[in-house]
Amino acid sequence: MNYYKNKISASQILLILFICAAPFFVLGGIFRSTGTQFSDFHIINSDEIDYWAESVSLARNGLFSQSGGYFGYSLDKHAKLLNFGAHAPFNLIPFAIAYSICNSQYMALFTNAMLISISLLGFFFITKSSKKTFFTLILLFTFLPFSLYFFTGMIETLIYAGVILIAAFYEKLFKEPENIAKSLRLYILLVIVWSFFRLTMLCFLFPALLVEITTKKKNILWVICKYALLILGTTVFLWFLSASFPWSFIGQWLRSSQKINFFLRHGFSSAFRFLLPTIGDPLEVALRYLYLAWSLTLLIKFLKSIKTEGNGKFYLLGHLLVLTSHLIFVFFFYDFDELRGFRMLAPILAFSLFASLMNHPLPLSKKISFGASFFVWMVFIILAIPQRDSLFKETVLRRLEPIHKSEIFQSVKYTENAHDRWENTVYVDLFIYPDMNYAHFTPGLGMMVFRVDELEGILTESPPDILKAKYLISSSDIFFPGYKKMASDMDISLYQKIKD
Repeated sequence: MNYYKNKISASQILLILFICAAPFFVLGGIFRSTGTQFSDFHIINSDEIDYWAESVSLARNGLFSQSGGYFGYSLDKHAKLLNFGAHAPFNLIPFAIAYSICNSQYMALFTNAMLISISLLGFFFITKSSKKTFFTLILLFTFLPFSLYFFTGMIETLIYAGVILIAAFYEKLFKEPENIAKSLRLYILLVIVWSFFRLTMLCFLFPALLVEITTKKKNILWVICKYALLILGTTVFLWFLSASFPWSFIGQWLRSSQKINFFLRHGFSSAFRFLLPTIGDPLEVALRYLYLAWSLTLLIKFLKSIKTEGNGKFYLLGHLLVLTSHLIFVFFFYDFDELRGFRMLAPILAFSLFASLMNHPLPLSKKISFGASFFVWMVFIILAIPQRDSLFKETVLRRLEPIHKSEIFQSVKYTENAHDRWENTVYVDLFIYPDMNYAHFTPGLGMMVFRVDELEGILTESPPDILKAKYLISSSDIFFPGYKKMASDMDISLYQKIKD
């Protein structure tokens, strides 16, 4: 009886195949509507350059080869272990698998589509519902903060893929007490894996902590200590594998002589600026207010449900813990300008709305869940209408236009069997970082991004041998000790270290 009840019908199989193929249909539709080909796609901003260059290096050399150059910042701020930049190697792995087949930049798009396809397939097997899976597909591709990054080389699609799976498991934590042990283990494993891609995903452990405290007869202090150690261990592990970004708040805070005062001032200042409608792009401002409004809605429902029986109140509290912890992180440890906070908070808002919509019976009324979700989706769509042409240009067309950038990387050579990583490392001036054609970049080279306006001060206070990379690329005319000019193109010059 149970076999036939759980058997997947032919119509479900066809629907799931369509759902999993849909991301590729979207890609095909974009290229067809613009009259372009896959080979026309190219990366345009610094984060995309980082991800692509590190991923193709990983595809060529693997994790542990000593031949690949360093990725990092300033003159020597690279990871303590391995050689990858601020994002550590884990979020590079899906892209590196694709680049091992072909290192063309358009493989990032195929990786994005495949990640969403696999995530939706996993969602189906978790929820056993083709309708919910199809509904999630529609919600995802009509959610503007997601669609802005689907046609890029960023890792946002990877984050949304994890959010979809976490939202599916979240329901099981609170709705299936008979399978709580198995669901809890899988949920924690999933969160830990995605925290390797973005550390703040660890905030999704708070609902698991809540479930253990409320459903298992264990010492509460021991449970809290277990999760604290799990969070601390993951953070330290990633810290050793990541390069510190010297120009962010964390980099400035580490150099500050008044760390407590600087930390608190930054946090409260960020919170104040977060509330100002005059700071940020309209879409970013809308996200901030929608995030707060949705959190307030859940808080009101939670306060009303405190005296009720059942897991409904814990379900709501879990959402509030995830939403609040991410917001606090953005305030005190991050910067939300230049859409950085937008990228951090949008997937979390999507998770909370997705999870609320798919749960049955709903801790929230259907009217609230569907009304709030419809309102969020429509606000983004309405705000996008007057700037639809500019959004489409920035998101899609600029990545398909002919490249008119410096060809200076043609003169940078990769050294097989290098005696150390610096021999395959290039210092690149931050101010001209996106102005080069990376089609000539040789996989395996590493890039240390520096700010030329800081370099003169560093060289004045440091010995000449502080510059270690074999190559240096800059548009500045200042003297680089130990280097000679080798080539120049479009006012960007390549320098090579003089051998002793």
